[in-house]
Amino acid sequence: MKQASSAITLMFGCLIGVAASSGAKADLVLTAQGTALGFTLSTFGTMNPGNTGCCSGPFGLAVTTDGHVLVADPGLNKIMVFNDVNGQTPATALNTITGNFSTVGATAVGNTFWGAGVGNGNSGGTFTTYSTNLATITPQTVNTGGANPVAYHPFLGMATTPDGHVIATTDSGKIIEITPGTAAARFITNATADGVSVSPDGTKIVAEVGGTVQVFDRTTGALLHTYNPGNAPDGTGVITGGPLDGYIVVAGNDGRLILIAPDGTLTTIATGGTRLDYTAADPTNGSLLIDSSDLIYRLGCEGCSIGSPPVTAVPEASTWAMMILGFFGVGFMAYRRRNQMSLSAA
Repeated sequence: MKQASSAITLMFGCLIGVAASSGAKADLVLTAQGTALGFTLSTFGTMNPGNTGCCSGPFGLAVTTDGHVLVADPGLNKIMVFNDVNGQTPATALNTITGNFSTVGATAVGNTFWGAGVGNGNSGGTFTTYSTNLATITPQTVNTGGANPVAYHPFLGMATTPDGHVIATTDSGKIIEITPGTAAARFITNATADGVSVSPDGTKIVAEVGGTVQVFDRTTGALLHTYNPGNAPDGTGVITGGPLDGYIVVAGNDGRLILIAPDGTLTTIATGGTRLDYTAADPTNGSLLIDSSDLIYRLGCEGCSIGSPPVTAVPEASTWAMMILGFFGVGFMAYRRRNQMSLSAA
């Protein structure tokens, strides 16, 4: 259970997180099954060395399409933005804001970060957007719409749809869809949810609800599946492409990564971590960033993407140059052939 917008929920979440952790620092490692399935695991960043429990480590986590990573860390009292390369620490942050922040859920729409709950002079309990350099922090009005709109306040989970909308949980126990630039949000379903993610095709919402992982139809809000991974589930990510297409990765407060097959079969793909929590899809390379008590891991999979559409490889500069020369060569040969045919006809 993550940090929430109220002190009571935060205290409860910390108790759950401490109980779920082993009480000693451990590193998440792939199991034999995880390796055999083609998963890779590396460390994106070290935030709070030695922290083994809840509520004093990285929480809000998001990645922009141009390769910037937001990390909100209440233990450090900072929101930070990093380059999207492994080996980061707070000292390597490109931009940092220090203040009494309560940003928990986070996501990114294009190159704009969305957060849930802010400080630094703004009232708490609002949806907020940040620029990648953290120079712009704008509270976002989100409400029910209608003649007498009622404000929505964020809770724990946030995720981005392929068409650039924000799926978010609220402190009133609802899952809503926010269209950036539009105040009125669309109600999806009633659920006190955490660890929200969206299937890469944009049709399904996956969330932790009451210790289970539930899958909802994005359009109708209908409950499609309920799974029980048994790892004190939290952050999630849906795989697309390859033989694991449609499988769900679940980060658990007990320090395990569980893979859920569409038929409900469970496979432990990594173990030994401390309080795994928020996740964020990386649209630049198809990996999944995963918070723990003191580290942020990067999970990749061979021939597939986790939590975002498959990444199409972009040719390097030298490749582009060769392609352009090739196009010119084909065009020149066609030009010469036309001229030779014209001369022969004459």
